[in-house]
Amino acid sequence: MMNTVAKTFLYGVTICVASSLVHASNDRETLGKVYDILEEDALEEIERRVASTPFDPKVFGEEDDWSALRSPVLPEAEETRSRSIVPFFSLSFDIPDKDGNVLYPKGYTFNPLEYMTLPQRLIVVNESQLDWAFSVHETGDMILLSGGNPLKAFRQHNRPIFKLEEQIRDRFDLQVVPSIVRQVGKKMVIEEFDLQKEPKDG
Repeated sequence: MMNTVAKTFLYGVTICVASSLVHASNDRETLGKVYDILEEDALEEIERRVASTPFDPKVFGEEDDWSALRSPVLPEAEETRSRSIVPFFSLSFDIPDKDGNVLYPKGYTFNPLEYMTLPQRLIVVNESQLDWAFSVHETGDMILLSGGNPLKAFRQHNRPIFKLEEQIRDRFDLQVVPSIVRQVGKKMVIEEFDLQKEPKDG
């Protein structure tokens, strides 16, 4: 019974669509009336308005005051030491499976290093320690700047320099600069250096 009703419905829809065709030519079909688009292209309008608006850098204030460039300021190390942590992570929400059942519940704690590998070391320094960072830098390492202006440092040294994010500081329990963070097995090793007692070439 349901199959018959479904077939009748589909047939009726097909007839309605076919009867609504008012014009066919050049292998194209037109349904209903066609109107020209009068609105200006959105991208062209944006480009036109940008081109006609002079840029005033004073609107954003001094670069050193930009909140987007601010980073945690860490004190300088007073001793050279090495320590390790396991960066456990706890879920803040449930993760369901394909059927909607809870696969991993909120609060589930695990070690991300069991499933991934940090591809490079993190070298965390302040502005006065950048030359030291360059001396110990290896291919692929990331230099993170604690305090200071990473954009200005990039322009000055022509080297990729990133700001230290609070999440990175907290996740790896960073306490002082300079520090080098690297993965060893399923844990992170943080090496801290007292540059007053260490050779300047690392």
